[in-house]
Amino acid sequence: MSVFVLYAKVSDSWFIEQYNQSISLLNGQEKKRFDKMKSSLKRQQFLLSRVLLLQAATQLLQQKSLILKAEDEQIENSCLENSQIKTYQIENYTQLLINQKYSFSISITHSGSVAAVCISSQQLKLGIDIEKIKPRNFVELAKEFCVEEELTILNNKQYDAYYFYKLWTAKEALTKATQANLTDLFSFNCSNILIKNIGRFDFNHSIFSYHTSNLSYELDAYIGTVVVQVVNEILSETISFNEMKNISWIYYTK
Repeated sequence: MSVFVLYAKVSDSWFIEQYNQSISLLNGQEKKRFDKMKSSLKRQQFLLSRVLLLQAATQLLQQKSLILKAEDEQIENSCLENSQIKTYQIENYTQLLINQKYSFSISITHSGSVAAVCISSQQLKLGIDIEKIKPRNFVELAKEFCVEEELTILNNKQYDAYYFYKLWTAKEALTKATQANLTDLFSFNCSNILIKNIGRFDFNHSIFSYHTSNLSYELDAYIGTVVVQVVNEILSETISFNEMKNISWIYYTK
């Protein structure tokens, strides 16, 4: 799998038990940011996302067989467990760097008690957004960020919260993948996602595949969307549409 999602709740027992220990995963800059956060929930979200990043990277290393020598496996795994995470920008996508050796494309999101990471071992422009489904004045909100076709479909769906948040997470995820301003996406037609959960957007002459998922089975009323740029389907370094169909959303329980 070239791209997958790992998500969890800050109230999960395993995270609560290792909370203090997990703070050691933060590098100096992130520790300063963490210490300045006044909200305990923001701290929990921030730390959980870093734990999930490390776990997701470890899974990718194992899946891609990047740890080749059996005699070195214990050393490499030990390095991962004790590593500090560094994130940085490369052009229009965010990278995760571990021990100056392994690099991954990533995107992070938080909502309510949930944190999630989308990760790939390939160099890809990608974005993820998860939102908690809650009652709001959807009719008025939709007027602020929807185009006419989207409004028509939402109206036909009687402004059901599920469809509203499908649309919102798509625009948020596309914003992260393209590094565009969210307000620029307000005028972009994402109505495809209201019709089918897997498909494509053509944004500024670039093709992006999307995959939205209802996460209410493990989580209480959450929905998420991943968007990944399709650079060239012939090239090996890009993700194919079929891979997007099979993207995994994994609820991490340790």
